[in-house]
Amino acid sequence: MLINILSRQAVIEYSKKPHMELSIVISLSDLQNEAPKLLRARGNGILEQLKLNFEDIEFEDARCMTNDHAIKIVRFIHKYQYKVEKIIVNCEAGIRRSAAVAAAIMQHFNGDDWEIFNNPDYCPNIICYRKMLYALNENIDETLIFEKIRVNRELWDKRWQSQS
Repeated sequence: MLINILSRQAVIEYSKKPHMELSIVISLSDLQNEAPKLLRARGNGILEQLKLNFEDIEFEDARCMTNDHAIKIVRFIHKYQYKVEKIIVNCEAGIRRSAAVAAAIMQHFNGDDWEIFNNPDYCPNIICYRKMLYALNENIDETLIFEKIRVNRELWDKRWQSQS
């Protein structure tokens, strides 16, 4: 299954263009923002959009991703997993929350999420990642998670140091 990570603006633009593959969209927005309004066009291939609101914070707080959010995502995916070819996950910037959710989905369906953690364009929100792994009934190996975080943060830091 193909999994794409997009920003708010990129998913809006995606919805305006024709696409051959059928897809679903998981939209993760801040508490004060509404989910992006996607064009409901016949040819864009989007079957449905799940809209959830929580903040991009990496500590347990009433504003972060909850277990209920993760369960809603998993149920949404299971509802469509045999009907779509692509899952699109978007958040405001397409860097942290969406990368974390996409990584957990990739781990579950493809058995590997290093594509996300080895990419300096992403910096997955680890609270979101852990909650998604738990909701997907995936083994949570803390040693491996810490290694993924270490590798990703080194790449992320190098990227930003080279741009300053």
